[in-house]
Amino acid sequence: MDHLISKVMKASPRRFHLIKQGSAREWVIASDTVVSSYSTVLIEGVLAGKSVLRVAPEPTPGALHYDWCDLVPAAETRDAFIAACLADDAGASGRPLKAWAEQTFFPAGDPVDRLVEGLAEFIKAGHAAAGPQRRGPHGMAIPAWVRLVASLVGPQARHTLLLKHCAGYAYNLGTHEKDLFSQADVQARLERWRAQLSAAGVSEPAVQPSLA
Repeated sequence: MDHLISKVMKASPRRFHLIKQGSAREWVIASDTVVSSYSTVLIEGVLAGKSVLRVAPEPTPGALHYDWCDLVPAAETRDAFIAACLADDAGASGRPLKAWAEQTFFPAGDPVDRLVEGLAEFIKAGHAAAGPQRRGPHGMAIPAWVRLVASLVGPQARHTLLLKHCAGYAYNLGTHEKDLFSQADVQARLERWRAQLSAAGVSEPAVQPSLA
């Protein structure tokens, strides 16, 4: 490497440092000016707001020349290279390439911003108030007087009442007969459970739970 630097590049090995640590992204962020020949690191540099410079001591071979290369100022001599590196143009040198990159790679805007906006819209939609509920074609309309009477009679009478006066009433007594029970049925079952628990030595709690 020393031979390449001193004999071919005509530079002092003590003043030329070849550093392989870190990624190109890290070096771009840490730099004031990004310098390359025809590497896409120049595009990364302008998107990061850095000044850029294309080193061109020799014409770039046609097979390696891209249209965007012409959007970057080139340094063909030593003096031009030093002057460009010392100049502080606040990223002005990369504005043409940056405009091209944004139009080419981000036609819909910054993808990170679009991702955040998309997630926000998704979350807002999930928390949006539900629309009014609709009654399906099989909904049951209960007349006011039937609703009143049904609240006053027992399960069997209520079933007969709804079956006769409410279109769409689909309760099947033959398959759901155990769904109809009276308060007396509830009390009888409670007494049976008390007897079972008492026989097992389980005492009844002093405070009865309230279902209110």
